[in-house]
Amino acid sequence: MGSSPSKHQPVPIAQVSASPASAKYASNLQPQSGSTPPPSNQGKTRPPPYDVVASYKHRECFDMKPALARTAAEDVLLALQRFDTVLLVDDSSSMTGARWRQAGISLIRLATVAARYDHDGIDIQFLNSKRRASGIKDAEEVQTLFASVSPRGRTPLGARLDEILTEYCNKLKRDSQTKALNLIVITDGEPTDGPETENVILRTASVLDGLHARTAQLGIQFVQIGDDVRARAYLQMLDDGLAQYGVRDIVDTTLSGDGDGLDMDLVKILVGAVNRRVDNRGSQVLTGKLLF
Repeated sequence: MGSSPSKHQPVPIAQVSASPASAKYASNLQPQSGSTPPPSNQGKTRPPPYDVVASYKHRECFDMKPALARTAAEDVLLALQRFDTVLLVDDSSSMTGARWRQAGISLIRLATVAARYDHDGIDIQFLNSKRRASGIKDAEEVQTLFASVSPRGRTPLGARLDEILTEYCNKLKRDSQTKALNLIVITDGEPTDGPETENVILRTASVLDGLHARTAQLGIQFVQIGDDVRARAYLQMLDDGLAQYGVRDIVDTTLSGDGDGLDMDLVKILVGAVNRRVDNRGSQVLTGKLLF
């Protein structure tokens, strides 16, 4: 991914839903009156056919939100221009059925917005599948890539984070002007490779401290799919429990929403790990009470 500046101005977030692919895939976010909900996808490994949810309408971004909130959110999102955004999707066997469906919705929503601010496009990778894409700029590409992957196998989160973060840190060591990294991980729970995940995060934070890197040089956002309490506790530990080791905070955790449009939670997911104000005081920032 390149890092040259661009004169292109990002499309306002309120126009994101104009993407046909995004609207088509995410059209199940709110059922129309009198419609029959789509059948459960539990036990299946692929997202449902898009025509199954064709009768469901997609809510406009920030629909029913005050104008001030929209402006504040867009101001915060402009910071994404300074980052390379990478989305890492958990495609382990525990993600089958409804969770895989929700992961697809979250991926489409996040990628559609992020790509409008990362002018050289975003990257999407998976925990198990070797399929990946770089420089993605539209929802059609995201949809095609996601539909080509089926969840299976274990959850090697630590190992995959190690690959991505070690490569990035080595690049940063060679060039201190390397573009900042915003890594967003979509997962349903605990990894299967033991304590490797927290060890990788601690090593990375230590390297960044040693390089005297900027506070926002790298951030990791965990987006939880599902409502597993144990998984939530684990991800929260990664967010809050590593401070005792005396390294910088590079982690944020957010529970995936219910797909109800491009709301404030989505903005927090996109910038919470690289903007401490949004991480710690998100609602105030995003409603215009704490602008910067």
